[in-house]
Amino acid sequence: MEHSTSHWLDRFQQGCSVRLPGQRWEKWIFWALVLLALALRYPGTPYTHDELSALLRLFPTLSETIEQGVRIGDTHPPGVQVFEWFWTRAFGTGEDAVKFPFMVMGLAALFFLYRFASAWTNTTVALVVLALLATMQYSVMYSQIARPYAVGFFTCAFLLDQLTRYVGSGRRRALSGFALAAVLSAYTHHFAMLFAALVSISAFALLRPGQAKAYAIACGIAVLLYLPNIPILMHQFSKGGLSDWLAPPGPYWLEDYLRWIFMYSWPLAIACLAIVLFGVVNSIRTKRWREPLPWLLIFWGLAPLIIGYVYSIWRAPVLQYSMLLFSFPCLLLAAFHGFPQLSFKWTLPAVGILAALGVHGLVVERDHYTLFQASKYEAFSNVASAQQAHGGLAIVDMQQGILDFYFARIDRYGDGPNYVLTSSIIDADDLGELLLDPELVSVDLGITPSTRPELPSMVQEFFPVLSGVENFCEGSILHFAKAGRPFRAGLSRELNLPIWSDSTVVEFPAIVEAGISQLIQGPNDVIEVRATFPYRIGSDITLAGDLFDRGKSIAFRESHVKEAGTIRSDSVTLHLAFNMADYEKRDRQLHFKAYVQNRTGRWTGTPKVEVRVRAGNPIVYGLYGPIHGQ
Repeated sequence: MEHSTSHWLDRFQQGCSVRLPGQRWEKWIFWALVLLALALRYPGTPYTHDELSALLRLFPTLSETIEQGVRIGDTHPPGVQVFEWFWTRAFGTGEDAVKFPFMVMGLAALFFLYRFASAWTNTTVALVVLALLATMQYSVMYSQIARPYAVGFFTCAFLLDQLTRYVGSGRRRALSGFALAAVLSAYTHHFAMLFAALVSISAFALLRPGQAKAYAIACGIAVLLYLPNIPILMHQFSKGGLSDWLAPPGPYWLEDYLRWIFMYSWPLAIACLAIVLFGVVNSIRTKRWREPLPWLLIFWGLAPLIIGYVYSIWRAPVLQYSMLLFSFPCLLLAAFHGFPQLSFKWTLPAVGILAALGVHGLVVERDHYTLFQASKYEAFSNVASAQQAHGGLAIVDMQQGILDFYFARIDRYGDGPNYVLTSSIIDADDLGELLLDPELVSVDLGITPSTRPELPSMVQEFFPVLSGVENFCEGSILHFAKAGRPFRAGLSRELNLPIWSDSTVVEFPAIVEAGISQLIQGPNDVIEVRATFPYRIGSDITLAGDLFDRGKSIAFRESHVKEAGTIRSDSVTLHLAFNMADYEKRDRQLHFKAYVQNRTGRWTGTPKVEVRVRAGNPIVYGLYGPIHGQ
């Protein structure tokens, strides 16, 4: 075991003197980890919603793409969208072709991060960090997605590397590379720009005498090159945050983020914690903690998280795991900074064990390749196309442009009556007209987390047999039929709960109450309530539901006959549903209550009330959260 107590500037200078730091055996380990990273990223993956949305925002001309596809239709800077405009014209829109440069950039980032980590700590720590970044779902998944995250991961890694090499060598070439990386980061993602700005400003503390002037000029040039994007930036900021679909971070956000980083793998987390503790003890013993480097790493790693968290709480929600990828390597390096240089006989097993634990977490704990290689949109499109063969109906929650994209691949185009988009179903009457078609024998329903949760219950009112369920990340396909053998694993459970009714209560004549623990068996189950009235009702009567935590309402929903009613000749049924996957359950005592609201008092009597619990999708949020039931 070797201990390096040299001055940090000496380490910078030594690291900058070679293209790839380390002894020969360390270089062999480096290349082995790079090959492992390539193997883990290479398997082709289908497009995500984010990628398909970007492809749909590529217009015939570059100016249209910037105006309509970026300034108006997106919240990211134009860099990646402009790159995709050129790339897809040269190589097409196939998954492998579009994703290839992003995978390459994700791999190239590992090279620059290794050089950066070697100069700031030692080659042992650099190999430890590389072993984690090569195998973690965090870096693997975002290298497989053709969006700004892999690009920003690369540009920020290049920024750190070139800054280090400029401070260590004073070469103008490294300074030019630093300025270029800063500009590219700014045009890639707003949080990559934030990270580049934080690094650029605080790095003045690292500069040697005589470097500040040239460095300041390089920073000024980078700012000038970004100025053309200011109008787009201001327009995007005027929209606020992402509150239309993203919630502010809750009390468990940081805990969930850490658990996801370590892929819900206790062995991996314990191994990393052991390295951190050993490094802290060594740092205190060797007084490495007195250097400015670990404190800068902590600042660079935590500042974007804190800024994003505060902004999401006080202004508008923006904080996501993806945007912290750019600063994440600094957190890793700060955690391992004090770990000493090890010899071959200790480095190889340490790095090998970490890499093995990372692969196990990725493949087994997270089931990454099973989950990530199944596309809900591709499955929705196949179902919609297949309906032409047997006269069924597909109802799918997706954009027409995405459906057309996949129809073009299977040589089917959306001009037939075999599918309906949920967005085209304006009200319950539209749905009823579709489902009352006497020629229909089955309905395949493709739903996502944004689908109205009452829709499956409404479809099942007309097609009572649930013959099959296909689950995907952020989506499911429910196969309904008028008759046949039910699919047991997906059946709703009808609960015999007491229905409270009091004829003296006019406004709320029927009430169902129960603790959530009495209702659901899985954390992602869906609670469905149906209230059937023996005759037509007006819009003044609604079916409402409340979710309480210790007496305080945390969620309220209500259903009107126009939106969530199924109408027959002699009755009307109102449907209400709560998708429990969308509600935090930790440290809560959840209680459910459903009731009929009869505001005008013109209706009297008690409807027939049924409470059912539909088995939820165990992997609906499996890419970013725990996988239930697997």
